[in-house]
Amino acid sequence: MADDPAPPRTKPSTRVLISQGTAAALAFFTTREDASRGVLGPRSWSCHGQSGSDGDVLYVVPSEAVLDQENGGYKGPMIRRRVAEGSTSGRFEVARVAGRIFPQARRFAEGVRSEGMDDAGAYVFTLWPADGVEKLSDGVAVYTTPGGSRGIGHQGKPPYGPDDTTGVVMFETSSEGDPYLL
Repeated sequence: MADDPAPPRTKPSTRVLISQGTAAALAFFTTREDASRGVLGPRSWSCHGQSGSDGDVLYVVPSEAVLDQENGGYKGPMIRRRVAEGSTSGRFEVARVAGRIFPQARRFAEGVRSEGMDDAGAYVFTLWPADGVEKLSDGVAVYTTPGGSRGIGHQGKPPYGPDDTTGVVMFETSSEGDPYLL
């Protein structure tokens, strides 16, 4: 139909297998011209991205989404894809989050903490108490942060919303040797 958005530009090797009934309800959202680092989300939702020296974030939200002025982002249902770059000012987030979840990130986190540019108490090497975390591999974990609790899914200033936040966190190293968090 004339009102349908153009199909996403993806790499020729990109292949996603989903049921036919589900496929019609989904769209691919990305802020990158090369169609990398995107997410699948409901076709009726929209997206916007933000980019800075620390990395970038992509929000996919329904039309009735409410902007959260205090913590940034949105309140209510959303898909949020965040990339924090460890070679830039994103190193603080990479160190604070990855250092808690992935043992191989702890040396990096200790190095960032020793720079003295941030509160040393922010670098804790245990999970947030309320979070449920399941490691899928050395660099991938799924988590749930309960509503009202601080954790991977609620890192801004309290009060935290009543809804649980569920997601995936990945810690990887680029071909240049720089860590990043997705």
